[in-house]
Amino acid sequence: MIQLPKISIKYPYPRDISSILLNPKEVYKVMGKSGHGKTTYLHELVKYFIKSNISNIVFIKQSHELPPFSQLKHIFNSYNTEKVKSIFKKLDLNKSFDSECSEFSGGEIQRVLLAEAVLNNPDLMILDEPVSAVDNNGIKNISNVLTDYVDQGGIVIYISHVKLTETFIPINI
Repeated sequence: MIQLPKISIKYPYPRDISSILLNPKEVYKVMGKSGHGKTTYLHELVKYFIKSNISNIVFIKQSHELPPFSQLKHIFNSYNTEKVKSIFKKLDLNKSFDSECSEFSGGEIQRVLLAEAVLNNPDLMILDEPVSAVDNNGIKNISNVLTDYVDQGGIVIYISHVKLTETFIPINI
């Protein structure tokens, strides 16, 4: 379990988001109108984790980038090759390890970042719009990977305009 503190956000208007106890094997969806501070809330959570020296957390930001002038083999060289291939297959990411990251589409970048996050096996994944550049088939694949991660004891907090998992606990902003 991870205890989130009460978070005060000032944008777009001052308010407090209640403290929440996050349980393993649960998905939490941050909900609210566009422009009402959902991303700001996630950033405040990340600041809290950094200040509290809480580790084993992955945050995938809304703006998705991979290291420039790199190849997949540079990103995944420390992981078990078979595990990498397995997660790539689940995400329908048909790229060789020699592929240049600069040639990836936005949706491919999002899936690479998710693959790396899952391979790190964090206690908590915080995802800000993880499927904004992904088609319906990609959304389904990402949903399946997240469900597997949660079934194995992980916790997910996400923002998305689509439903990524069948069940979730709302965090209203």
